[in-house]
Amino acid sequence: KQLTEAKQELSEQKERLSKKRNKLESTGLQAQEDINHLNSERGQIESQIPGELIQQYERIASARNRIALAEARDQSCQACHVRLRPQLFNELKTNQKIITCESCNRILYYVAS
Repeated sequence: KQLTEAKQELSEQKERLSKKRNKLESTGLQAQEDINHLNSERGQIESQIPGELIQQYERIASARNRIALAEARDQSCQACHVRLRPQLFNELKTNQKIITCESCNRILYYVAS
């Protein structure tokens, strides 16, 4: 009797494991499709950006743990939390040129509230 119960429990666990495996495989395939789509979209966007800006981005990203952008909020860089000079922060708000943090060298962006 115990043997049949154990066999039944084993078959139920195998079935649950099989369902989980199938779900994980489908999730993995969907994630890979998303990655491929985003990579192609990135390639299209990169073709519109000047090469020297892409090189600057890649150089910063390789030096800063693949994080090359930082938001500037409340007159400080949100990546390194160093306060920005008022003139630099005002220039950043105009969005006329690429500005980097003087401390961590990440490219700063400003989101108007």
